[in-house]
Amino acid sequence: MSIAFIDLPRRIRACRTREAHLPLPHPGPRNVGCFGANPWFEREQLPVLRERVHALPG
Repeated sequence: MSIAFIDLPRRIRACRTREAHLPLPHPGPRNVGCFGANPWFEREQLPVLRERVHALPG
């Protein structure tokens, strides 16, 4: 397990206040444990991501 993987939840939470940055985990099978250990990501961050995508022109 890499340090980046361990710190990812902390990095995501830290970037909530930055408008231009939204770090995302890779949705691969190796990150299932990360998603399971951090249910707040799906509950809190995915709606933010959806809003930002819908706000894009096009």
